[in-house]
Amino acid sequence: MYSMGLTLVANEKKWAANTLSAMKFPKGVSKEELLPKITKRGVIVAGGLHKKIKTTYFRVGHMGLSVLDGKRQHLVTVIEAIEGALIECGVKIEKGKALTIFKAAMGGYSLKSSL
Repeated sequence: MYSMGLTLVANEKKWAANTLSAMKFPKGVSKEELLPKITKRGVIVAGGLHKKIKTTYFRVGHMGLSVLDGKRQHLVTVIEAIEGALIECGVKIEKGKALTIFKAAMGGYSLKSSL
C-alpha cells in the first residue's frame, strides 16, 4: 500500500492490526472521490470510524479465506481496485508496482489479475 502513496493510521507498524488495514487518504483525495471508484471495481471498503479523524482514512479487512486461500485472489483484486481508483483520482503511482511488491512479500503468491 505504501507504493500507492497510502500510509497507515497507526503511528507504528507494531500498532497496526493483522486483520484490518486503516489507511489514510492521499493528499488531495477525499472519501467521496475514492471509495465509489473502489466499489465500482467490485471491492467494498469501509470509511473511518474514529470520530476525530474519520474523514481522513478508510478500512480494508483481510482475514480468513480471503488471505489463506490464494486461489480466491481476493487480495489481488483489492490491490488492483485500490490502485485503479487512485489512478482514476489522479494520484501518480506506477501501475502494477503494488502487486509486484505483494508477490515478493508473499513468497510467490500466484498473481492472476481479476480486473
